[in-house]
Amino acid sequence: MTALTELMTFVLSYIIVLFIGFFLIQFLSNGFFMKFIKIKASRGKKVLVEVRGRLQHYYVAGVPEGGWLIYRDNEAKREGRKSVKRLALPREFNPFYRKMNVNCVNVDEEKNSIMRPDNLRGIPGYDALKWSNLLKRALMSVKIKDDSKVILAILIIVLLLVLGMIIIFAKLGSLQESIEGIKALTHVTGGNV
Repeated sequence: MTALTELMTFVLSYIIVLFIGFFLIQFLSNGFFMKFIKIKASRGKKVLVEVRGRLQHYYVAGVPEGGWLIYRDNEAKREGRKSVKRLALPREFNPFYRKMNVNCVNVDEEKNSIMRPDNLRGIPGYDALKWSNLLKRALMSVKIKDDSKVILAILIIVLLLVLGMIIIFAKLGSLQESIEGIKALTHVTGGNV
C-alpha cells in the first residue's frame, strides 16, 4: 500500500470511530446532546426549554422573542413540520434560570404554561449564617485520632511489601539458575554469536 492509501485508511478509521462515539452519546442522552450544542452555539439567542409532561420530561430549543417563548415540542412536531408553540412570558416573575451554563425555562405540557423555576425558591426557616458557623466549627474541631489502627494498617502494608519482595527475589534466583543450566547444556560452535 502506498503512503497516501495508508493515510486515507487512518483518517477514515478515526472518522468512523468519532461518528460511532457521537452516535452513542446522542443515543444515550435521548437526543439532548445536539440540542445542548445548538443552544450553546447560539450564544444566548436560544434557551433550553424543559418540557414537563405527565409521563416524561424532555428538552427542546426555544427562542424568547417579543414577550413570547417560541418552541416546538413533541405535540407541535406531530401536528406538522412548520407548526410551533407560542407561550406568553409571564410578567409576575422571571421564568429563566441558568443550568449547565445555558439559559433555561420550564414549561408544563398539559397546561401549556410556563412554570416557576423550582430551584430558585428559598427554604423557609433556613438561616445561612447560622449553618455556615456550625459547619466551620465542625470542620475546625479537634479530631479524635486513633493511631493504633493507622499503625496497624501501615505495618500490614510493609509486611506485604517485604513478603512480595522476598517472593520476587526467590523467583529471580530460580530464573538465574535456569538460565545458567541452559547455558551449560547449550554449546555454540563457530560463527559470530
